[in-house]
Amino acid sequence: MDTARTTLQTNFRAMQENQGLRDMKFSLGKVSESTVEDVCVVVNRVLDEVDGGRAKTVAEWGDSNRP
Repeated sequence: MDTARTTLQTNFRAMQENQGLRDMKFSLGKVSESTVEDVCVVVNRVLDEVDGGRAKTVAEWGDSNRP
């Protein structure tokens, strides 16, 4: 049985190989109230929304210091 965590790990591996990883920021409230599985469920849901064209991605936030 796949968990949200294993699904996310599989998706991240594929992104790394194919298109690179996205920089995502989440505010999930108190860390003590969220499990790793809870966070993975949210990230998987966001990725599904982006892949389905139901969420807009931002190419540049202007906060990166990388060359």
